[in-house]
Amino acid sequence: MICLHQYGENAKAFQSQHDADANELASASALADYLTLAQIINKQTIVMELPLVRGKARYDLASLRHLIDTRAGAESAQRVRIRQR
Repeated sequence: MICLHQYGENAKAFQSQHDADANELASASALADYLTLAQIINKQTIVMELPLVRGKARYDLASLRHLIDTRAGAESAQRVRIRQR
């Protein structure tokens, strides 16, 4: 959930599922309980993939834009210093 939130994605639904899964795990006692829970978690993981990849792409794009802007600003300042000489 931390990554989704860090990447700007809404993680509330996934956090709720996690909390419910933790409760189910705590109350599981038979192999069938664990297998059912494993299937549920696998499905939740698949559903989480798109928001995670989308969020990571947006985060990376914002980082790239920041680097480009920083570099462009540094080059602009360098050009100004060269002109002033």
